[in-house]
Amino acid sequence: MASLSSSARPWTTSSSLTAAPSSSAGPVVLGRLILLRHPNTEANAAGVLQGSTDSPLTEHGERQQDRLCTLLEQDVEDGGGWEVHDLPMMIAHSPLERCARLARRVGEVVGRRRERERERQRVRGFGAEVVEPIQAEEAAHRGLGSNTASTSISSSINTAPPLYPSIDLQEKDFGPLECTRRGIHAGPSFPRPSATAKRESKEQFTNRVRRSMRLWIGKLVRTSPPKEGVPPTLLVVTHGLFISTALRILAPQAGPEMAADAPIPFAENTGMYLLEVIGARPNSVDGDAGAAAGSAPLTLRLMRANWTPHLAGLTRPRRGGLAAAAADSKQRRLDAFFSPRAGQTPSPKRKRPGAGEADEDELEAAQDQELKRIAKEM
Repeated sequence: MASLSSSARPWTTSSSLTAAPSSSAGPVVLGRLILLRHPNTEANAAGVLQGSTDSPLTEHGERQQDRLCTLLEQDVEDGGGWEVHDLPMMIAHSPLERCARLARRVGEVVGRRRERERERQRVRGFGAEVVEPIQAEEAAHRGLGSNTASTSISSSINTAPPLYPSIDLQEKDFGPLECTRRGIHAGPSFPRPSATAKRESKEQFTNRVRRSMRLWIGKLVRTSPPKEGVPPTLLVVTHGLFISTALRILAPQAGPEMAADAPIPFAENTGMYLLEVIGARPNSVDGDAGAAAGSAPLTLRLMRANWTPHLAGLTRPRRGGLAAAAADSKQRRLDAFFSPRAGQTPSPKRKRPGAGEADEDELEAAQDQELKRIAKEM
């Protein structure tokens, strides 16, 4: 059996908080939160602002998704790094297809892992079903109804975690800058935004991210653990700018393998951010315990940032993947997207990070500059 180094395992075991007994009165890990960015899309590859607009995955994005699912599928007995109880008990995701599809795939993988573990326990003679289906709960959340769990996963996988699509987990809406690159619409393969479209302000977006994180972390700490001494895990499948904004709001402490003064990198496609939610264990039990945990002060600790062990050895297309058509047959030539209009002088080339790699200040500056240009032309 292959052995994994500690850097290949999702959660380190060096923390005394994680292993705290149920009788401990001090701070313990109440839950684990994983923020996961969607796979590479055609808009990402082209450096196009996609925001709340959906875009198909590239072949490279498909490979990223497959690699991640393979990582989660592998049993520890076969050299995998994820114990069954380390896998998410519930999955919240942006309703945009680039996130929803990945959430469904991960949910199916988790369901299969739990089915195998249940069968393994039966074979070993435990008799009882050790992996119980997770019950979908109602969530008072904008965009969700009373029956919040997605029904897209086959009913035969009754141990799959419930999926919670939430509009609050969508990427920022860039309004008139949706599907543009350097202020120019990216061509017929991308939808053109409405002339009356309004962008989401920085304040509106920040408030939405804060509201969403507060809701889901509260739900996490109210969830019963999968086994004694193991905190529950919530997976949130979302977008790059959403993740960087959430981390700025949450301001997590550095974990044992993170440098305290190191900047947190922007998320790569399928990059994961693993956080522990730490607080005082409540003295009450069951429902009262959840209420107590939700009202107690919480601390977040960042254990891994932009973690991508599944991408090791995967060849990345050159920057501006649309130009690397030889490496990805789903890509098109750049001139098909960005040919200048009649009488228009092409913009000079300049070194600039792709939209998927720019931080919020850079995106905000690009928006402001473009809106000023639009205002002058009106």
